[in-house]
Amino acid sequence: MNSISDLFNPFAARFVESPRKVPASVASLNHEALERLVQRVRFLAHSQKSGQLPPPLPAIRILSPEPGCGKSHLLGRLFTELRTDATRIYVQPFGNEGTAWTSLLQQTLKEMSYPDLGATDYCETGELNQLDAFASGVLAYIAAVYIESEEPCYSEFLRALLANPLEKMALAEKDSPARIWIDQHFDTLTHFASSRFHARGLTLSGDNKLRSWLRVLFLYACSARNPDLRETCLDWLKLKSVPEDANNLRIETKECERLETSAAEREEKCRHRIRDLTMLATVFRPFVFCFDQTETYGQRPELTRIFGQLIGEMVSKVPNQLTVVTANWEVWSSRLQPHMEQADLDRMNDTVTLKLMGQTEAQDLLSLRLESVAAPPEVHAHFHEGGFQGEVFKHGPVSVRRFLEAAALHYETFKAHGVEGRGPLTGVLLKTVFEEERQALITRPRGLDYSPDILHWFIETLPDRAHPARQSCVSFPLKWSLSASDIIYICLEEGAHHFKWKAIAQESQRLSKQVSTRKCMALRTSEQELIPRKTWKAIGPIVRNAQATNLEIRILSREETADIYAAWALYSKACQGDIDHATEDVLRFCRQQLRPLGKNLAAAYNREQPAPSPRTDPSSDLIKRIKIAVRDARFIGFEQLVAHLGGTVSLEQAIRASGSIPQITTVPHPNTAVFLWS
Repeated sequence: MNSISDLFNPFAARFVESPRKVPASVASLNHEALERLVQRVRFLAHSQKSGQLPPPLPAIRILSPEPGCGKSHLLGRLFTELRTDATRIYVQPFGNEGTAWTSLLQQTLKEMSYPDLGATDYCETGELNQLDAFASGVLAYIAAVYIESEEPCYSEFLRALLANPLEKMALAEKDSPARIWIDQHFDTLTHFASSRFHARGLTLSGDNKLRSWLRVLFLYACSARNPDLRETCLDWLKLKSVPEDANNLRIETKECERLETSAAEREEKCRHRIRDLTMLATVFRPFVFCFDQTETYGQRPELTRIFGQLIGEMVSKVPNQLTVVTANWEVWSSRLQPHMEQADLDRMNDTVTLKLMGQTEAQDLLSLRLESVAAPPEVHAHFHEGGFQGEVFKHGPVSVRRFLEAAALHYETFKAHGVEGRGPLTGVLLKTVFEEERQALITRPRGLDYSPDILHWFIETLPDRAHPARQSCVSFPLKWSLSASDIIYICLEEGAHHFKWKAIAQESQRLSKQVSTRKCMALRTSEQELIPRKTWKAIGPIVRNAQATNLEIRILSREETADIYAAWALYSKACQGDIDHATEDVLRFCRQQLRPLGKNLAAAYNREQPAPSPRTDPSSDLIKRIKIAVRDARFIGFEQLVAHLGGTVSLEQAIRASGSIPQITTVPHPNTAVFLWS
């Protein structure tokens, strides 16, 4: 391989997997749609400065005349454009009608863990994520207004705070003047903030909620080097259990979530929590919620109705935010719109229709993609001077994806001197597409992050097994009924809070006394912490005792997680019309592909299975060394990278490290990964 263009087809990337990393684009393509979205958000930001609650805006539907016109790419450009103007939330489909708001809250807080300003997957040391910025911005506003009103002697500090609130707050630093001052004046500030919020008509749900919110946000922003405290704050934000005897937040016990909260109660509380987040953001930045891949809802009318209801309530009851919904026109008109209530449709009546690509834009896109792999002049000439574009556009404009598929085939043909390569995803074996999805997930930073919605879909996808557990099973809401007298209870618990796991352990012991219970299984991924933690002196033995009897804490390997996530990605693409296979055929294939894993999970509990190794995150030194190696090489395979670093890194660590370096793109290659510098 003499050059990067020998190694990679620059037109192979036809799908946007993350709005935070999108390929270079033609500025004129869907420019009007982008400007319309940006102006709506800036209208909200301008309204905030007037001191009043911004007026509600209808949701914007982004409709594509056919699959592949750039809906997800447009969202990526929107995220880049709004980097300093909004908190950006990318929302993938939920799969359970009863947990729509729960899923939205979990995804919102996950999205807020991404860097505030960077285009990376992980924060560098000292870099703020979106939740850090949100907490600092809200507290900076309250401090500034209080100082201006009550403490004019701090005028110099006030000017510095107003000039650059996020930098001046520096709440992660112990000796930060702002951190010390807020801590000393916290009670006074919260009392002042309550009266100021009331005067502006800003109300939160629940008694004494503002003080609790400010306390949690302050501790979160101060806890960058204290992961246990940070997780406790996140548990509170996610409405996880923070019992009284584990409460180090110094907030009212009634503001903490109860362990026995039912799914319906929790769903209502999650809706209020989303509203409170956006209400607090009125003194910082507006939110933008982007609901993508919505075509998957069209497979189930009731799920579609709940989705429409959620969007309707976002518009009518969740302030200071813009909701964006993407869909392909055919699916929207035939499968989504007919199953939504008219009142909900009326709240998303603002429509942006994307355009097909013309030849002028295609010329620019060709140049961008070829330059990205430093293609030699003869390759440029082959695309620009031959009859390629005339053939593609002989019937008029086409979608971006159709153009890229044709260009990818043309590129492979040129490289092979007339031997055709694989082009569009038409007639391609599902197994081939599945393996490509799987490899892409393994080599993508955060590609295998824990997703309760995808795992829930997997549990329900196995035929004739998944059923909701009875209401009394709070910790184990799902079950596989292998027969009437052979049941596996299943728990999907994201966190690692010791009191929550105590409740899970105790409920598994209760369920184990039933003759019909085969086992209780808590399903987790290798990206999550191992349970129980070594530091759990009192509760650790309770969890281990449950494990010794009937509680299987099953850790999915990266390979198993990739199988599940790749099946979901394949199913989602079929729903969106992105691959030329019927949804029913894809679902049948996914069930067949996942059947061995399902059989393995359903097997009798093996108490002697070896404990998995804990995940090791890359050090700052390793991140720096990888950055230098890839920068100097411009592109380098994983095996060459290991040799350069002296054999001190695993593929997983290298991929995670690349997620902290904005200039590096990780590209899947057969059974490995290649790291590109751009």
